Amino acid sequence: MSETLEDALNLLYSPLTASMLEREAAMLNGPLQLVRSLREAYRGQEVNEELIVSSAAFIEPYDSVLGIDPDTPSAAAFHDGALLGLRASEYILGQSFFDNLNHAPLPFPGARSVKDAEALHHLVAVSLMHFAEQGRAATPAYDPILEAWEDELVSNVRYQLFLKHGLGFMMFVAKRAVIAADHKAMEAEFTETGDIDWSELLT
Repeated sequence: MSETLEDALNLLYSPLTASMLEREAAMLNGPLQLVRSLREAYRGQEVNEELIVSSAAFIEPYDSVLGIDPDTPSAAAFHDGALLGLRASEYILGQSFFDNLNHAPLPFPGARSVKDAEALHHLVAVSLMHFAEQGRAATPAYDPILEAWEDELVSNVRYQLFLKHGLGFMMFVAKRAVIAADHKAMEAEFTETGDIDWSELLT
């Protein structure tokens, strides 16, 4: 990964960016107002409707009668955490973050071969939690902020952990977008020069 993109990713994970969310919340009179503003700001955007909302709907177990329900408390908490992660990603990575999302599809090994709706739901849910845990592991700087906000953002303590899962998920997505941008840059270099300095990439 290029130093510039790696630096951007490190900055995204840093306490400095986490504190940016704190400042924005303070300007809007609290975290709940911040989340409400993000819901409105990202309403209708593809990254919200196609990625975050769709992913959040898989958090709850599959209901054989209702199917997928996107309006559960856990899905709502996951969605709000993901919006906070999305705001941080946009703040650091800018428009390039959105531009590279289509080049960084989420991996769901074996999903194409699963025919049963409940089994597919379970496979996707397990994968999403794995993505979220990876993102959370990389971003401990955000934990104190979410822990300070969780009572206000998620009234039921049973679902508060999904706030962290949502942010972690978005940080995982952001890393994939950064890697996709790096691959695009290498492809552009190859097209332009006809070769890539592999020795440099391997050091």
